[in-house]
Amino acid sequence: MQNGDIYQGDWSEGEKNGSGHYEFANNDLYEGYWLNGKRNGKGVYRWNNGETYNGDWKNDRMNG
Repeated sequence: MQNGDIYQGDWSEGEKNGSGHYEFANNDLYEGYWLNGKRNGKGVYRWNNGETYNGDWKNDRMNG
């Protein structure tokens, strides 16, 4: 990706869709499900400071 982010996972019609692993340039990490390029469904977000959110996502936002 242009900004140093790395995505490995499923794509559909040019968007992240399905299961994927996304490593941000700042070393944050998201592993979970995507829908139309946004985090949706179950996923785990790990901030580079060690904090973790493990739960639901909707339209790229924590939901639960």
